[in-house]
Amino acid sequence: MSSDRINEILSTMRQYHTAKIPHTFSKEGICLMRARCTPSTSTLKLTFLEEQ
Repeated sequence: MSSDRINEILSTMRQYHTAKIPHTFSKEGICLMRARCTPSTSTLKLTFLEEQ
């Protein structure tokens, strides 16, 4: 996934910050990062997941 596409997804999440919809970024079926907006704000919370 290109950095432009990631930026687009994160920007869209900020626009719909009241919906509480998380997004998981993965590569080859392995979850790498989860993103969500914190409640009542348009601040993104990114959680980087360790490889297992």
